[in-house]
Amino acid sequence: MAQTQSPLDPKRICAYMNIALEGLVEALEHSPQTPARTIDILPQDERHRLLVEWNDTATDDPQDRLLHELFEAQAARDPEAVALVYEGAQLSYGELNERANRLAHHLRTLGVGPDVIVGLCVERSFEMIVALLGALKAGGAYLPIDPDYPKDRIAYMIADAAPALVLTQEHLRERLPETITTLRLDADWSVVAQESAANPASRAASQNLAYVIYTSGSTGKPKGVAVIHSGVANYAQSIKGRIADRSGLRFALVSTPAADLGNTSLFASITSGGCLHLFAKETTADAHAIWTRIGWPDGSRGMTKIILAWSICTASRRRPCM
Repeated sequence: MAQTQSPLDPKRICAYMNIALEGLVEALEHSPQTPARTIDILPQDERHRLLVEWNDTATDDPQDRLLHELFEAQAARDPEAVALVYEGAQLSYGELNERANRLAHHLRTLGVGPDVIVGLCVERSFEMIVALLGALKAGGAYLPIDPDYPKDRIAYMIADAAPALVLTQEHLRERLPETITTLRLDADWSVVAQESAANPASRAASQNLAYVIYTSGSTGKPKGVAVIHSGVANYAQSIKGRIADRSGLRFALVSTPAADLGNTSLFASITSGGCLHLFAKETTADAHAIWTRIGWPDGSRGMTKIILAWSICTASRRRPCM
């Protein structure tokens, strides 16, 4: 009897053992000098899967697709599908696309274009995703700035990256240096709302910047890492390819977009037609609350895809989870 941890298939494990034991008996009977390391332990179908199927990585996807174009394709395909959920409110793909388009058109009037950096200092909200997509659609690159960062780190990032402006919210303006140009996504939205809701023509290319993200600075000063469209679009496409046959996926954005961990859930969701749940800051600081929102045990009332820091996983073991 074989005992395995779900979701490993016991029959699959038994097949391994059977092949290995048959090979061992065969070698002992006919060629006892055979080195054990040369005995085949994989069934033929498993060997084919490893050597052929999983190495079939050819793709027909264009290599010059931009990250926001992958999102636009989803918005055009199913504009009524729910793209974002936050604190009980929902935003469809069509609504999200239109808001991002209006912002993109306005940013272009402010000089944003290829390789022009736009800072994002916005709390978790619909506006955070609108700002991110708006910067990309304008042709620029976004610089995520966590509002909870110390003021001196925020000032350092802005001075080092030199964004053309920072998208923020009225109550966060005092967190930013007085000299930086800002656009408040709440107080100034009446001006942005006058812009066109149509997709702006793409100006960026696959080798232009998509975003700039800063390291923690634990070994010295934080360092900016520039990421181009081709790399992150290829990553998003690879995830999309793995889940293309599934619909109704629900993703959770737990980590801050100012860390690359958060981008896995973010990009995977908005480029595949998934529904992205934005967790409030208070929820992300409570491991028990996170696990409650995820839903146990089969995800039927919670998330189907979530990326967590290991500290959250270990913390959940110290508190009972639903």
